[in-house]
Amino acid sequence: MMHYWQRILAVLSGGFIGGGTREALELLFNGPTFPFGTLLINLSGTLLSVVAVVIFIDKFTVNPLIFDFISVGILGAYTTYATLITETLTKLTPLAGITYITFSIFGSVLMVYLGRYVARKVVHLT
Repeated sequence: MMHYWQRILAVLSGGFIGGGTREALELLFNGPTFPFGTLLINLSGTLLSVVAVVIFIDKFTVNPLIFDFISVGILGAYTTYATLITETLTKLTPLAGITYITFSIFGSVLMVYLGRYVARKVVHLT
C-alpha cells in the first residue's frame, strides 16, 4: 500500500520542477500587451498532459508515484489548464467533460469580474 507521504513528496518534487519551468517561460515570453508565455504554457501543458495520459494509462502500467510526480506534480504546477484537460480525459464522460470545461472557462471569466469588484470594495474600505 502506498503511503500518503510518498504521494505528497512525489507531487511536491514534481511541483518544484513544473512551477519553476512555468515561471521561467512567463519571464521569457510574456509581453507587455499579451501573455504569450502563459498561452505557450497552457497549450504545451495540455499537449504534455494528453501525452502523459496516453502513455502512462493507455499504453503502459506505470507506478502511481511516477504518474503523480509527472501529471499532478510537474504538469499540475506547470499549468492548471493541463489539470483540467487531464481530469476531463480520465474521469469524465464526454458530456460531463464538455460541461466541466465550459463551466471552468466561463466561470473563471465571471470570477475575474467578481474578483475585481470585491478587491475594489476591499481597497476602498481600508
